Amino acid sequence: MSHTKKRVISLYPGIRNFQIITIIVILTFTGFIGLFLAKTPEAYAKNIILFIGDGMGPEQVRAAGYYRHNHPNSLSFERFSFRTTIATDAADNPVTDSAAGATAMATGQRVNVGVLSQAIPGNGRDYETILEHMAKQGKMTGLITTVPISHATPAAFASHQPSRKNSAGIIQNYFENSRPDLLMGVKGEEIPVQTIEKAGYTYITSIDTLPEPDPNNGPILARFEEVPKLKDLTQFALSYLQHDTNGFFLMIEAGRIDWAAHNHDTKKMIDAILDLSDAAAYAKKWAKKHEKTLILVTADHETGGLKIDRPKGIGTLPHVTWRTHGHTNTPVGLYAWGRQAGLIRSANHLTDIYDIIRESTDPIPR
Repeated sequence: MSHTKKRVISLYPGIRNFQIITIIVILTFTGFIGLFLAKTPEAYAKNIILFIGDGMGPEQVRAAGYYRHNHPNSLSFERFSFRTTIATDAADNPVTDSAAGATAMATGQRVNVGVLSQAIPGNGRDYETILEHMAKQGKMTGLITTVPISHATPAAFASHQPSRKNSAGIIQNYFENSRPDLLMGVKGEEIPVQTIEKAGYTYITSIDTLPEPDPNNGPILARFEEVPKLKDLTQFALSYLQHDTNGFFLMIEAGRIDWAAHNHDTKKMIDAILDLSDAAAYAKKWAKKHEKTLILVTADHETGGLKIDRPKGIGTLPHVTWRTHGHTNTPVGLYAWGRQAGLIRSANHLTDIYDIIRESTDPIPR
């Protein structure tokens, strides 16, 4: 019987085995050092700006791009550093609504349609929202919308209700529990002035009467008769919230995209998306001077089942087809710019937005 002697072939001729082991150890140690440095507090975001286009699916975004620039991928947030696509399904329905969709972003949890940040299905307990978490970290918080402030999207970030229809309960949660430093929307729900003042909020009804952006003057509640430009509200909010050395969390909703899409009003829908795009462009310009800022842009769901048949040039509405007056389960876009923006590359559902914000701002792992 012949015996064949096995030969050990080195990948690096001339280098002994112990030298290879030494190299591996050094490389591994260097990798750990790099990982540690990447996780120092300086690497994290201090400020979070989350834009939500209510009902803004991918075809809605393309329609606005064609209308303003005659080509897609041309809006301000489409030129952010990172982008991906995420699913929107609720716990009890593949087609979500603004309550469950916003709750997914605010808490990282799937809930039933119509529920605001409570464990339904489940034991009904309150889920802590990202706004509440940020407030506990000493950050200022704000909610901006182009619809009434008790509507589902802002409500999911600062209230806990089994039904989005409970406007009185939502407002009570704002004033007595979460207490955002800044609340801005348009008039809708009835809120007695004495209730607002008793809660300690400065009450504003016109954008022309907004005070100097000094948080030392206390929290602000603004409810406008006319729908202001999101860019103007964003500018005020950033000037107001930037004074906090601990940073802030700000959610900005373009709520009228959804309203227009429900009504198949292509022009109003596009105008609302362009309004969001202009606000996002301003936020990015501001953030370039405040480097520890992460900006996210997304949607809670798609509305209308929109399909672009053909664009028709700048300033002319594209020819489109609508297939429903309701919501759909079409995946939506997620766009990110700034500190830790690359975290969105692993996102695949609205619930991941909560985790992204937590991971981007928490130097200490959970």
